[in-house]
Amino acid sequence: MRISALHRKGPLSAWVVMWLMMFQRLDAGGTLAAAVRQLLTGGVRAFVRRPKGRTAKLLSANTSAYSQARSKLPLAVVEKVSDLIFESLCEQLRSLPGVELPVFLLDGTSIQLQHSGELLRKWPAARNQHGSSHWSVIRVVVAHDVIAGLAVRPCRGAMDGPAAISEQGLTKEIMKRLPAGCAVLGDRNFGVFSMAWHAGRQNHPCLFRLTELRAKKLNGGMVPSAGTDRQVVWQPSRGDLRSNPEIPAEVSVTGRLLVFKVCDALGKLQKLYFFTTLTLPPEQILNLAITIAAITRLSIFVIRHQQFRN
Repeated sequence: MRISALHRKGPLSAWVVMWLMMFQRLDAGGTLAAAVRQLLTGGVRAFVRRPKGRTAKLLSANTSAYSQARSKLPLAVVEKVSDLIFESLCEQLRSLPGVELPVFLLDGTSIQLQHSGELLRKWPAARNQHGSSHWSVIRVVVAHDVIAGLAVRPCRGAMDGPAAISEQGLTKEIMKRLPAGCAVLGDRNFGVFSMAWHAGRQNHPCLFRLTELRAKKLNGGMVPSAGTDRQVVWQPSRGDLRSNPEIPAEVSVTGRLLVFKVCDALGKLQKLYFFTTLTLPPEQILNLAITIAAITRLSIFVIRHQQFRN
């Protein structure tokens, strides 16, 4: 995208506004006033547009112009700049030791928005048996590089209403934004056939945690024992095909089913079930899960030591 494509009317071009927003986010104070002071005294001042043929007016220290310029900045411009920054930083990604690939961790959450008519029309409020909530809620899926913490632009969607979308639906989109060939990891919400199929289709080796029920189905109807490491062919169920019409009925995903028995932080034994298309030895798969646990602090993944037991 050319910088000229970011311009808007007035002395503050979209380029300058984006620069100031990033400065404000990184500044310790994080205030509008700090960004405007940088505009008045810093290097970005040279990029402020001046009227040709007329004496330029002095820039004001008032924050209102910058505040209004932020609110008028087109969303498409912000998204494009975010993607350009991510793509440039991806060139510096390091491979996770042992995996020899960049690795991104998938995670989902929900965000409660402010109450306003505009937001409620776009993002319907949550509903339950007691009625409608006061606030809009959106669903968000993020992906972070496990070494540097670099985040791709999140995917968001409605959590309720006719346009509601699941975490898996958002994950299909976010995987398209990831660097080709990087590995993806996710907890049980992502351990479903559609995620494994889309990861493979987009050249992303995967490691997904499974529920016991899915591990049982992959193991021919019997709960797999601890220490299991066997090749499986994952085929879609009728529910998978109904929920994901883009998946052909005859496809499958070949990978490995692994099971570990471990102690959690409270000393309680539990089984962990995984599906992966990685070719690492079982010990490295578990170490990778432990690494992710340390990064995400997910209590279910907090493992003190490895114990293989049948």
